[in-house]
Amino acid sequence: MKRIGTIITLTVILIAFVFGIRYIYLKDQKDPVVYETQSSFRHTILKKTVATGSIVPKEEVLIKPNISGIIDQIFVEAGDYVKSGDLLAMVKVVPNVSSSK
Repeated sequence: MKRIGTIITLTVILIAFVFGIRYIYLKDQKDPVVYETQSSFRHTILKKTVATGSIVPKEEVLIKPNISGIIDQIFVEAGDYVKSGDLLAMVKVVPNVSSSK
């Protein structure tokens, strides 16, 4: 009985080995993949996209005057570059803000 089990096991291993060799052989016989190539050329790439959201400044500085009053004129627009000492706005000095109405 032990001998029959050994013979069956060896036969299964031999059959698996033969099928493995056959699989490798048939896989090796397939034609290789041939790729089509093209020569290079110059061209302009146009890539457009639409984005939603908001633009946030990298640095924001709050400006507080030394005196209280009403802004009479503004000399700069939002997003303009300013240097130290540039005139930003004219302030109309009013002793009491509530009495200016």
